[in-house]
Amino acid sequence: MPVQFETLEDLFGSRLTYPRFRTQVIGLFAGVAALLAAVGLFSVLAYLVGQRTRELAVRRALGASAADVIGLIMRPGLRLVAIGLGLGLAGALASARLLGGLLFEIAPWDIVAYLGTIAVLGGAALLAILVPGIRAATIPPVIVLQQE
Repeated sequence: MPVQFETLEDLFGSRLTYPRFRTQVIGLFAGVAALLAAVGLFSVLAYLVGQRTRELAVRRALGASAADVIGLIMRPGLRLVAIGLGLGLAGALASARLLGGLLFEIAPWDIVAYLGTIAVLGGAALLAILVPGIRAATIPPVIVLQQE
């Protein structure tokens, strides 16, 4: 009778290969989704700021500071991001029980994972809102008003 010897690491490694792969694929898709969300948010805000360039230039010409212009752009964007993060957190908590079987080495109610996700997505959204705001604040009003 042939005898096969395996270490405990080899035994666990062979049994956990598929769950680890599945977790890595889900993580990859989540990363791509977060990147697409950030790019989409940046694109929409850049378009909206482009539509308001003349208005923002007039405000700057009438004495509004760069911080005022950035605030005009950031307030509505951050409000939408906060609503989106709240709805996403509610959806994640509601579907946590359903996804519990797909998770590997993490509990469905892991607070650190939720806070980390909120921090990463919130940071990406903040950066996507801040860049068009700074760009709009640094455009000289004379150049914009001369284009019309």
